[in-house]
Amino acid sequence: MQTRLVIPIDFIREFLEKRTDSPYVETLEPESGCNKKNTTSTHLASCVILFDVPEYLNIQPKKAWCAIPINTFKGSLLHLKNYKNFEDYLKASFSSKKRAQFKMAERRLYQAFPITYKRMFGPAPIETYHNLFDAFYTMLEARFLEKDMKNDELPHWEHYKQVMIPLIEKKQAFFSVFYDGLTPISISLNVIKDQVIYGYMKCYDIDYAKFSLGFLDLLKVTQWAFEAQFERFDFLKGHYDYKTKWVDTSYYFQKLIIYNPESIWATLLAKAMAFKIHSFYGLIKILKSVKVDVFIKKVLQWHYLYYHKKPKQHVVLIENTHIKEEQIQGLTPISLNNPSYKFLRKAVFEFLYHQQDQIDSLRVFKKEATTQTYVIIGSKTMQTLSYV
Repeated sequence: MQTRLVIPIDFIREFLEKRTDSPYVETLEPESGCNKKNTTSTHLASCVILFDVPEYLNIQPKKAWCAIPINTFKGSLLHLKNYKNFEDYLKASFSSKKRAQFKMAERRLYQAFPITYKRMFGPAPIETYHNLFDAFYTMLEARFLEKDMKNDELPHWEHYKQVMIPLIEKKQAFFSVFYDGLTPISISLNVIKDQVIYGYMKCYDIDYAKFSLGFLDLLKVTQWAFEAQFERFDFLKGHYDYKTKWVDTSYYFQKLIIYNPESIWATLLAKAMAFKIHSFYGLIKILKSVKVDVFIKKVLQWHYLYYHKKPKQHVVLIENTHIKEEQIQGLTPISLNNPSYKFLRKAVFEFLYHQQDQIDSLRVFKKEATTQTYVIIGSKTMQTLSYV
């Protein structure tokens, strides 16, 4: 068997996506360190670097090999066993005002649109999963265009489809989906392994932003996690404001240098790599302390904007009034289903949210063809908007 000097193994790619067994790992759960139970050594590599490993898994190497864990970046999770049930978690984590806001957003969403919620979990027509991935892609693309940022996941979309659909069919992953009629408006993809749910990716239709779809999705997934008696809901890497509001535990992702201690060469190589990696992340920590990472992000965003920036229209609210039918005379009725007026959807949906109205009660008109002024008429109120 050919020996390689160092083998890199991506924990997320290999253990969560591909579900492959490694000749270097005994288990994902027991105590870390040297495993002396099996003294048979197979020299498949001098060293293995297993990266992006959540530290709480405490991976144990096989065959009398040892592991040097090195902390890298922080992750965050919700430790479900810290609470009696979902209601106990909500009360412990959010103020009564915030809980009331969640309920209000959900009530107004269901009031405004024909909403259904589904958890796609298990065998289904393959077209269903392809359609969800296509809708997911469209929403992610629009969301990051709105943020004027590049999304690193989109170039790998075919990979995600090929890997995740079989996992969903085997109930090792699931989609959490809100539908407006037959149209997905919020999707999250979550992976399951052992007693952990891993929040992989999530997005929503930005036109529905006022309804807090991201939080409503988290409520659904978290509630099911409690009901199904999972132990952890892991949000993985990435710092986002919503995570800090939802989690109760932080941890480090680790790089594990796994090596055969019977080999002097492997031991020296492992120690040298550990020193190099420690030094690198020590430097990263120093740079972050002086906000160099913030500066780099701004430079990258400026670079993206320079090549992708497009002029945006700004909406100006002219007035809210009671409905006056005489003011509608001479206006041109328009349909939000017309792609030419898609830009109006966000403003119209915000009108529905604030007026607690229904989409079926809505009428939208355009003033003279030479203007960018529109009139939204609900069941009780009308609103005039102008785009500049």
